[in-house]
Amino acid sequence: MDLMADHSGVSIFESSFTIVLLPIFLLLINYRLAKRFSATNTFIVNAVVVFACVLISAQLHFKNWADSVGSHTNPGDDVLHTLTFERVLGLLIAAIGTAIVLYKINKAKRSERRYFANRDPNS
Repeated sequence: MDLMADHSGVSIFESSFTIVLLPIFLLLINYRLAKRFSATNTFIVNAVVVFACVLISAQLHFKNWADSVGSHTNPGDDVLHTLTFERVLGLLIAAIGTAIVLYKINKAKRSERRYFANRDPNS
């Protein structure tokens, strides 16, 4: 009985979660909170938290694999490459998402400043 065959679907889900779902979901939440509470100054701190969550998720994926079918002390090269792939791609998506969100936040702040600068104070 091949234990890896039984857990391949879970491993694919964990990889997809770490690479795509987690960074996008956390960035959307951070964007909405920053927009709602005008907390754009702390968005960089929130982005660092998103990066840390991606790294923790990848490490938990490795721990789950090691506890179920692998080894903590002697993981194979393919496992290490997969872990590195998850980390790099997850961080890349988080970095691109952070750049997009920061652009949207700054664009909204600029248009808001222009609105109040061009407003007639007598009206």
